[in-house]
Amino acid sequence: MRYTTPFPVGVKLPEIKIPERDLLNLSLAADSSSYDILTQLSRKGLRERGITKLENKDDYYDRAKMELKVFEELGFVDYILLNWDVISFCKSNKIPTGAGRGSAAGSLILYLLGVTNIDPIKYELFFERFVSKSRARKIEHNGEVFLDGSLLADIDNDISYDRRAEVLSYIEKKYKGKTSKILTLNTLSSKLCMKESGKIVGGLSETEVNLISDSIPKHFGKVAKLDAAFSESESFKKHAEDNPKVYKIAQKIEGLIKNTGVHPSGISISYYNQDDIMPLQKTKDGSLISGYDMDDVASLSVKFDILGLRTLSVANDVCKQLGIEIDDVNPEDPRVYAALSCLKSPQGLFQIEADTNFSVCQQVAPQNIEQLSAVVAIARPGALDFKENYADYVRTGDFQSTHEFFDDVLSYTGGIPLYQEQLMKMAVKVGFSLDDSEQLRRIVGKKKVDQMPIWRAKIEDKIKENNLDPQIGELLWKVAEDSANYSFNKCMSLDTLVEGLSGPVEMFKIKKGDSILAYDVDNDCDQLVEVIDIIKSERELFEFEMQDGSIVKCSMDHKFLCAHDLKMHPIRDIIGNDYEIMCIGTLGKRDQQ
Repeated sequence: MRYTTPFPVGVKLPEIKIPERDLLNLSLAADSSSYDILTQLSRKGLRERGITKLENKDDYYDRAKMELKVFEELGFVDYILLNWDVISFCKSNKIPTGAGRGSAAGSLILYLLGVTNIDPIKYELFFERFVSKSRARKIEHNGEVFLDGSLLADIDNDISYDRRAEVLSYIEKKYKGKTSKILTLNTLSSKLCMKESGKIVGGLSETEVNLISDSIPKHFGKVAKLDAAFSESESFKKHAEDNPKVYKIAQKIEGLIKNTGVHPSGISISYYNQDDIMPLQKTKDGSLISGYDMDDVASLSVKFDILGLRTLSVANDVCKQLGIEIDDVNPEDPRVYAALSCLKSPQGLFQIEADTNFSVCQQVAPQNIEQLSAVVAIARPGALDFKENYADYVRTGDFQSTHEFFDDVLSYTGGIPLYQEQLMKMAVKVGFSLDDSEQLRRIVGKKKVDQMPIWRAKIEDKIKENNLDPQIGELLWKVAEDSANYSFNKCMSLDTLVEGLSGPVEMFKIKKGDSILAYDVDNDCDQLVEVIDIIKSERELFEFEMQDGSIVKCSMDHKFLCAHDLKMHPIRDIIGNDYEIMCIGTLGKRDQQ
């Protein structure tokens, strides 16, 4: 490897080149600074969004000034312009983009630039969720400014799936030699280690290794490490002591790299040529891919997320057939909610078509975008307990107070804590700063198990410090703990469809070497992984008839999500205990059984 540039001590943002015609439209000179460009774009956005005519326009002006100042102080200005440039390319070429999601929706500047279409002041979204001054930092080295990539603000750009390649091509041409796809390293989890070690070292059957791996507990949705499982689970400890060699070998291979893949949405963009700062390799289609994984790439270059969404492509096609522009669709159109209130079939409705979501939607009958958002938030284990309460609130408007101290924070969800922003507001109300509350939210959202007990103690101390009712602290902790434990339902289908590089494909058509989208339990995300082997199962299969007449063929050990505890159970236990199966997908038709 050669290095023709000084090896970077952090991320140096790529040089942003704004076309001269765009500068003229902004009444700016060719030598204008990035900050001047961002400021003028924001002023333009204030006018175009109609904010200058609002009664509370001063709130927007103050927020915009604050955000611009923070971006300048932290060195994020060029990163914001980089995102604006890509989204502007999409809009100029009529490539559908998402409205914005995640923490980026908390930035007013991104809203003014058109990178997002969500008004953070209207919906009371925190800028601190997007950028935390206490965390982000820049590094000055030899007169140059570098950023700590691990703390760079994160913007997820949703692009119409069928035109994502055009966007990537635009970036690759504009930053020639300075972009690449990003490598993913998939590691051996504790469950997989015990399974493979059990079969290979211990000669155990599939049923036996499944029993062992099932005894490994989860911490806030993440599978525990082997040593933690040994100390916490009596059943796992017994299995380990009965099979000491299996356990010992599993400990040795735990965390090792299993295989590599390509990050489904992330690309690397750098100020330097990619081969000057990291090793590179080629994918099967000839694309460049980093030799480092996502975390190391993020410490050297911008990890830029461009996710291709099929739902955007479908929505755009529907709008074309109706003779309307997708950007002209009004999310507050009452006709939308009139249809949702008497919805008979959820097929084709993003997220709502899942069994649980559809059931919640039918019961709540949302009348506006906020209530529709609540439907999706409720449709998960833990939050499902609030389904009846929230439906009653929508019908009657009766507020159900959990504790009067938090009534104002929970007012728009009927007293039910549904969102991470509400967790942040609750933390602020007991005395934490916004930056502190963002740290709590991040720990909860990232399921950082080791730091949860620390925060429980912090909450208790803060309650004592401010002479508050101990019940207030207990409630805040419960909301944080419940948020950390949630996980979305996963549905099964009779003919299982696997997400491949070119779209959904039946599992039986998958071949060794294919790339498929799989759920990474340890990292709580979907990743493209390579199929390294196909194993023919010798287990006996049975046919089970569901209430709707559909037939599911599987082994007695196959697991399904059950309604009574929202956990996965093998079908042999479901039959023996008469459990209700929560979610079955049958050839595109999904019904609660």
